[in-house]
Amino acid sequence: MTQRTERGSLRGRASGAATAFSLFSAAAAALLLPGCGGSKPAAPAAPIEATVKGDGVVTGKVTLEGTPPEEQPLPLDQACNDSCQAHDKETPRLTRNYVVKDGGLAEVLVTVVDIPAQPIPAGTGPLTITQRGCEYEPYVAACQVGQTIHVVNDDPLTHNIHTMPKVSGNKEVNQSQAAKAAPLDFVYDKPEQFLRFKCDVHPWMFSYVSVLNHPFFAVTGEDGSFEIKGLPDGKYKLKFEHRKAGETTREVEVKDGKATADVVLKVASA
Repeated sequence: MTQRTERGSLRGRASGAATAFSLFSAAAAALLLPGCGGSKPAAPAAPIEATVKGDGVVTGKVTLEGTPPEEQPLPLDQACNDSCQAHDKETPRLTRNYVVKDGGLAEVLVTVVDIPAQPIPAGTGPLTITQRGCEYEPYVAACQVGQTIHVVNDDPLTHNIHTMPKVSGNKEVNQSQAAKAAPLDFVYDKPEQFLRFKCDVHPWMFSYVSVLNHPFFAVTGEDGSFEIKGLPDGKYKLKFEHRKAGETTREVEVKDGKATADVVLKVASA
């Protein structure tokens, strides 16, 4: 009687151990299988749907009130001066605190506010920034989240591209780019105003790139004019921002596909 009881107990323990081993093996195998357990890859983010569609155009001009301070010469070395001449750039080169032509203020970022995230429009290429004559061109620019920023070195000397984002999630990069080297590409995932690109080799070299989550923006040209396309009829709020002259807003209504917004910014107080 005792022997049969002991044998039954041994068989029960062996069966339990085998069952536990089988369960452990199955769990381990599940973790190793693609798409199972903890190794399951993250699902791709759903594409952003275009919710703002239209043919409306907002145009306007930004003018500057007041007398801006005198711009200062850039401390270009001989190699940079030679590159300016090779690219037909007048010298001496000056700082760009206020770029004004016929009263119009250039390099003002104009954005439509309170617009939900929109996809990059079809056919949109990269934003290209060129290093030429030891300056970044353009000095102020804008692109969308996820859009490639394509940086080219047209100078016969080495630069480095040092990005200095302030928004968490936008990665800082500091990378050398020799003369005739391949272009460098940058992509940012978070909106950020006036994200700074600089060259540590030539400390006067800057470019300010605003990364936005929709395509309804513009940067004013040399005469202060701008144009924003693709809006349906309706009321909108525009924001005008300049690195030195501050910012202002303006309400506009796109009606029959057109709207105009002219604003004035002032020279900053000393």
